[in-house]
Amino acid sequence: MLVSVIIPCYNVEQYIAECIESVLKQSYKQLEIICIDNNSTDHTWSKLSELKVAFPQIIIDRENKQGAPAARNKGLALATGDWIQFLDADDLLLSNKIEHQINLAQTSNHTNLAFVAGVSTHLDKSGRQTHQTVIESNQLLAPFINQCGNTCANLWKRTDLIDVGLWDEKLKSSQETDLMMRLILNGKTYLADNNALTVVRERSSGQISQRNPDEKWQQYIDIRLHYIKQLRDQFPHQYSDLSGKMFDFVMVSIINLSAYDKEKAVSYYQHQVKSHWHSANSYGFSKLKLLLIKIFGIKILFR
Repeated sequence: MLVSVIIPCYNVEQYIAECIESVLKQSYKQLEIICIDNNSTDHTWSKLSELKVAFPQIIIDRENKQGAPAARNKGLALATGDWIQFLDADDLLLSNKIEHQINLAQTSNHTNLAFVAGVSTHLDKSGRQTHQTVIESNQLLAPFINQCGNTCANLWKRTDLIDVGLWDEKLKSSQETDLMMRLILNGKTYLADNNALTVVRERSSGQISQRNPDEKWQQYIDIRLHYIKQLRDQFPHQYSDLSGKMFDFVMVSIINLSAYDKEKAVSYYQHQVKSHWHSANSYGFSKLKLLLIKIFGIKILFR
């Protein structure tokens, strides 16, 4: 079974060789490697060309539309694998990552399996490691609360990505959340893998998707409010069970937004949250805090 490894590349001349090396060292050998340069201004394309000379099996191409979703979709258009491993060019795979997750997928009794949701190790600029180790078991809730793996830790079924319309190239943040939500709402399922076999490395510059914090939080909130509406329409019973926790999560995001745009945060609360919010007393929303909001308004929570 062929796995296509798709690597978007933007100003990664210092990282791409080590990234590709981690793919070439995979114990699973039925791989095709696709690298998409996304308007790099450094020597990334030259580095990719050198690597292709050394490893002719690597496919290299360019995508002029800016953003990781566009680069990933270009890679998907070239891919022939049954499964897709997305990998950011500054991240790494441990040598058994793909074999481990392919084995999980092949032996799984999950119906409509669209992806294996994996966890990862985060390596910051100082070299400190932290581990993301939680995959939420409730599949309708998991992507909403960021406990459904991530772009590079997951393994994706190509045909299901095509069925839901690929990556949304308009989004500048929360792209993987949006993709997973669309898969789940279309009746697909995931399999949890709690082995941290992907290393996500932090760097200070050269990211494909650059964004302002206020725009990021607004998109973060908009995607989740849209999902809540779809959940209410498609799965009313599950919406009834989950909406309290989901709106609590949205409220935390609104508070984060308020650090950058208080007026927009108040607008979200007044027009899209207040009338629907029946707290599940999660994410720090105690009865006392809810009483204070009722008496003094949402601004009582702003820093």
